[in-house]
Amino acid sequence: MGRIEEDAAHAAAWEGLLGRGHMADHWSAHGWRPDDRRLSWFLTLAPGSLREEIVRLQEPLNLPFLDPLAPDSLHLTVQGIAGADEVDAMTVDALAVEARRRLAELRPFALELEGVNAFDQGVVLQVFGWPPLLAVRRGLREAITAVLGPSLPGDAEEGFFPHVSLAYANGAGEVTEVVGRVAALRDAHVGMWTVDHVDLVELRRGGHAYEWDLRHRVPIGVPLSGG
Repeated sequence: MGRIEEDAAHAAAWEGLLGRGHMADHWSAHGWRPDDRRLSWFLTLAPGSLREEIVRLQEPLNLPFLDPLAPDSLHLTVQGIAGADEVDAMTVDALAVEARRRLAELRPFALELEGVNAFDQGVVLQVFGWPPLLAVRRGLREAITAVLGPSLPGDAEEGFFPHVSLAYANGAGEVTEVVGRVAALRDAHVGMWTVDHVDLVELRRGGHAYEWDLRHRVPIGVPLSGG
């Protein structure tokens, strides 16, 4: 996959939004219960200039039906794993070891963050430079299969659409209002995001926000000692 295909995927998402009348409530989707905890692989943004640039992009999104993400909540979801109550601590550790073994064969890379887009459930920052990220995701999926067996979560490999969420919809707001705010940001350039690790997190919802605890940080391109 190259830039042409990535441009086409982002354009299709934008056209899909333009064909809608209203946003959809993100918080009532995805089958979350109040006590849910879910394990997932994330890329997380460290404090610094990229965060500051992204926060500036969030400023025009001050609509009552949008919930902007806090700076320390900005992330890219790479791969869901399972409910935290389904996986004991030793197995979580084994997932991290197996992931490190597979990601040791790859190399750190950079993603380009450029242009604001929107889906039915929120506003997102576009991501370019997918191929090395797709390789990381394949390695993580292989690690999950090796440790937990062949049954993966429902997010199919071919359906992966990398993005960084900027704001989630909390109700059925008018799409035209979102388009009016986002159109001027479609070509906004944030910068290059250097990715040298992935985070295994235990995710939960706190009100209209996601919160998580870091369970393991796995480097990319670093062999296991003695491996």
